[in-house]
Amino acid sequence: MREMSAEVRFLSGSALGVVDELAGAPVTIPTQSRRGPVFAGADDPLAGVDGVALSAREHEVAQLMARGRSNREIAGLLHLSPDTIKGNVADVLRKLRAANRAEAVAKYVRASQRVGSR
Repeated sequence: MREMSAEVRFLSGSALGVVDELAGAPVTIPTQSRRGPVFAGADDPLAGVDGVALSAREHEVAQLMARGRSNREIAGLLHLSPDTIKGNVADVLRKLRAANRAEAVAKYVRASQRVGSR
């Protein structure tokens, strides 16, 4: 049991280190105006359902999700209600076709790295 506990602590620390490193990577937000979503090209890795890219707010929320923040923490940082953030998170999951928060973060970080390497 002690060995398993130590292994879990080690893996948790490693995972948090990777998330912190990836969260610090620069992310560009594809935007042409401040109004509404931008329609991305088919080759844009951040294009979501039907080619609609994440909005600037959804990028902000996804970045904070990637840093391990809870909905309540994100709401506090952005001075919004937790219900608003819950809706933003749902939109991110839908647009990235993710089944859960962890999958959305993984897809977002991977796509952000591709956008940053262009």
